[in-house]
Amino acid sequence: MIQNDAQFQQTLDQLQQMYRALAELRRDILPKNPRTFAVLAEGPLDYIRQFLDDLEQYRQSLLADPQVPDAPRQAG
Repeated sequence: MIQNDAQFQQTLDQLQQMYRALAELRRDILPKNPRTFAVLAEGPLDYIRQFLDDLEQYRQSLLADPQVPDAPRQAG
């Protein structure tokens, strides 16, 4: 579970990498062999689902306790 801003950013970066990997599979494998694409896409899709779930849990934790230690504070 994401507990701070650094982990939040890391999860976003990992999510972006998985989307890129899925796009590469779609570009390189899908036209040649849709069945292989379906099998190979399972891994990135599982990670994407997990990262999205982690992000949602983090969002819910912020709603429960908005005082996140690593979040920058705005003046005013």
